[in-house]
Amino acid sequence: MPPKDIYSLDNILIPVGWALSLLSMSLVGVLAVLDASTLMIAAIILSPVFILIAGYVIRGLEKRYIALWRIVENRGEVGVRELKHSLGFSAAALKKGLRAINATGKAYLVWDDANQTIEDGRLRYNTIPALKCPQCGATEKERIAIEVNRHPSCRYCGAGYPAELVADARRRLYGHVKPGPGADDPPSRFKVAPFVLLCIFFWPGAIAYYFATR
Repeated sequence: MPPKDIYSLDNILIPVGWALSLLSMSLVGVLAVLDASTLMIAAIILSPVFILIAGYVIRGLEKRYIALWRIVENRGEVGVRELKHSLGFSAAALKKGLRAINATGKAYLVWDDANQTIEDGRLRYNTIPALKCPQCGATEKERIAIEVNRHPSCRYCGAGYPAELVADARRRLYGHVKPGPGADDPPSRFKVAPFVLLCIFFWPGAIAYYFATR
């Protein structure tokens, strides 16, 4: 499967932070010779540090959301209690993660309040191509319905299809399903140049600008 990416902000903050760190180290000596104020020197040194911290915090959160995404994508349906225990999320954090994942337009994860599960909504009523039964050798003539609460079985001998076979067929579906919420959002007004300038001179403003223009 292609790599998953939920946020783009960390992909900008981290390289910008490292680049500014290198630049600030070269500028500190020059500013000291020019007898610049201590406050200016401190700002030049600390700004890249704060940018890097913000970038890595966002990336850490993204990695946890991607772990949630992979679990639900691979299994189709997972209990909320299990996810809370394995990932350390609260119910509110899980719902926030679902919104972030669905906003990528590459997934459609569903919170089922009645059953307290999180499901891959794209697989609930999808079908997969005909499979050859490993038990009797028969091949289905029609496409097989895939639902998260029902494991498909051979209509001729009744044997269940191996989980690996079904999982592979499910993976082949991902290029042919309707994207989740977020795919029809208006284009971003974000521009890299003003963002970088704000990072240099006022990094909190850069983060506010990012979220205001996405």
